[in-house]
Amino acid sequence: MTPPHRILHVISQLEGGAGRGTVELVRGLQRDQRFEVRICVLGQPEPSVDLSGVNGTVFLNAPVHHRSKWFSRHWQLRQLLRTWQPSLVHSHLWPTVLTTGAVLGRNVPHVVHIRDTPAALHGSRWGDKVRRFLIQRIANRVNTQLVAVSNSAADYTADALGLARSRIQTIRNGVDLEPFLQVARLERKAGQPFVVACAGRLVADKGFDLIIRAISILTTLRERVLVRIAGTGSAQPKLRLLAKELGVESNIEFTGHVNDMPQFLAEADIFVHSSIAAEGLARVLIESQAASRPVVTMDHTGAREAIIDGVTGLVTLPNDTLALSAAIRTLLEQTDKHLTMGVAAREWAARRFSSKRVIEEVASLYQELLSPECSEKSPTSTNQQVFVS
Repeated sequence: MTPPHRILHVISQLEGGAGRGTVELVRGLQRDQRFEVRICVLGQPEPSVDLSGVNGTVFLNAPVHHRSKWFSRHWQLRQLLRTWQPSLVHSHLWPTVLTTGAVLGRNVPHVVHIRDTPAALHGSRWGDKVRRFLIQRIANRVNTQLVAVSNSAADYTADALGLARSRIQTIRNGVDLEPFLQVARLERKAGQPFVVACAGRLVADKGFDLIIRAISILTTLRERVLVRIAGTGSAQPKLRLLAKELGVESNIEFTGHVNDMPQFLAEADIFVHSSIAAEGLARVLIESQAASRPVVTMDHTGAREAIIDGVTGLVTLPNDTLALSAAIRTLLEQTDKHLTMGVAAREWAARRFSSKRVIEEVASLYQELLSPECSEKSPTSTNQQVFVS
């Protein structure tokens, strides 16, 4: 019997959508007997991340934002590659790509998963230019295969790095839909507040301040609105203060970290995503639609691939508080519209964004990259190490 291929997934941290997506992908791949799959996390364990059903996770405890951990991070990853000898390495997020690319030789296939579109890829600062140059070197290696979570993310990256678009394959984001598909469809009852759900890390680039400002513009209607914000982060005190200053403190509820996202969405009428971050294709947009909740989102990378504007949700101009407020008002006042959108959203998500499809496409990519025909094209020998000597 042919032994399974060893696949090592490397990621800087498990917090956030990229981390949850990686865990979900590995959980599915570990059920495939063709592969032996592990995760290497450069940072530390995070209590909020569910690792049930995922075996063999390694934490290096050397976060990428700690410059003092640079040597430890690279040395430990090098040692892991030396001892475990993976057949293929799969990197997630650009800081991880830089670390992995620095220690991985060119004889092992390297899948680079493009999950976001940071402005730094186009940056003109000296540090941005250095990082871009290093990423370009890694991206142009013969053993590198780039995979993006959306066509928009692929287009952005190809342009930023000066790559041929054909060098980047799109495997569109997906989620484990079943828990969300079980959420009851929307039913509006007279007298109930209109619940707006939001979720994410409470940091500046997630745009929660824009939601608070949008609610304040609703004036006479805002008494009927309750915004429930799930997540934790350093921006929470400022957000609370802003809500108080704008007179909408009673309209905003901070729930903290939410473990049961389907239940959180079940208690909402719509989901609002006002992120100004470098999204690739936000998982929460998929989850909300699968739970039959229409989405209001700003037009960031991947937004129009995640939802159908006017059918499963509404897309507004980036950073436009007035447009965001108007979209929320539309769904608040037009009950039939947002109920109809909820039905369409569930059907759209179920048809297009299954994690099973993502797992199958990634597994197929692995088989292609690890096939004898592909190996024969690589200018390497079987005796080479998987680390840079």
